[in-house]
Parts: sequence; C-alpha cells; structure tokens
Amino acid sequence: MKKLLFIGLAIGLPMAVATLASPPGVLVAGWPALTVLALIAFSIQWLAFVPARVFETERFYDLTGSLTYIALTVAALGVAESLSSEQALIAAMVVIWAGRLGSFLFRRIHAVGGDQRFDHIKISSARFFVAWTLQGAWVVMTSCAALTAILSDTRPSVGTPFYVIGAGLWASRLCHRSHCGSAKIPIQGRSRPTTVKFIDTGLWARSRHPNYSGERSCCGRALR
Repeated sequence: MKKLLFIGLAIGLPMAVATLASPPGVLVAGWPALTVLALIAFSIQWLAFVPARVFETERFYDLTGSLTYIALTVAALGVAESLSSEQALIAAMVVIWAGRLGSFLFRRIHAVGGDQRFDHIKISSARFFVAWTLQGAWVVMTSCAALTAILSDTRPSVGTPFYVIGAGLWASRLCHRSHCGSAKIPIQGRSRPTTVKFIDTGLWARSRHPNYSGERSCCGRALR
C-alpha cells in the first residue's frame, strides 16, 4: 500500500505541475500540451522498465532518462504553433545537455560494469518500477520550464537579462561538467574500489562538492 501511495504521488505531482504550467490554448487532442508530454515521459520509462526487469539490468537507465528529455523537446517543437530563434535555442540547449549527459553516463556505467545503487533494487519488480517512475517524475519536473518556454506564445528575447544570465550559466555549467566527467572516467573505469576518497585536484579543489555548482551526477568522489 505504501508503494502504491508513493507511486501515485510520484505520478500525480509532476502531472499536476505539467498541467498547470502548460500554456493556455496549446492543446494536443484536446489535452493541455504539457500534460500529454508528461504522459509520454512516464510511458517511455515504463516501456523501458520491462526489458530492464527481464534482464535485471540498469545499464540503460540513465540513457533512457536523457533520451526522454530529447524526445519531449523534439515533441514540443512539433507541437508549437510558431517558433522563434530564441525558443529554438532553448530547445538546442536541452538537447545538447541531455545528449552529453546521457552519453557520458552510458559510457561510465559500461566502463564500471554497473551501478551499485541498483544492486538491491533491480531484483525487486516493485522497487525497480518505483525507480523508473521516479525518473519520469524527475524528467517532467525539471523540463517543465524549458518546455513551457518552447510552447508559449510569449517570445523570449535574447537581449533580456534573464535570458543572457541563463544562457551564460548553461554554457559555464556545460564546460564545468564536461571537465568533471573527463576527470572521473579514467578512475571509474577501474574495478570496484575498496576505498573512496574525495578528489582534491584541478577544478575539484575549487568546489566543496561539484553537485552544487555542476550537475547531479558530478559527484565529488573518485574511485581509487
């Protein structure tokens, strides 16, 4: 019962946010566009869950999440009645970020051989299904702002401070994460370690924990 309630919350909250954030008048088959995109996001996760559970593997979990971002962005471009260059640039930023992140995580999990977080999750259908559902919730919640901007009739302007600051943060974080990823891959490609130590060289030395200034998977630990 607790799992069902948790799954219901994990689906209901993002669906509500997406419905409220959907630009008025932008509909797909009579439904708010973002509501439909949110349903697509969850559907992709649940479809991917089936082979993942059959083979008890998490190797394409993160890749599926990134591909979902790209799928929703491309779908939003198709649904938008008209598109400005500024909205197209927002879409490109999402696709570039998701493509970089997904390819990095896919290469990393194959280099390491697996994700220890899933060792006790993937053997249980219920717990593994919750993990995939949460990924759908994560994609919907974090993509709503960009998808709303792409679908909206209100055209953002490149010259506004918010747009300039946002684009600058995106570019700096992309460089940051790319550097962090290249620093971790050679170390994480080794066999699973017996000790874990914080990285204290290069860019890592300038940030207490890159999660706070980079991206979620840029953890401040190196496998030695």
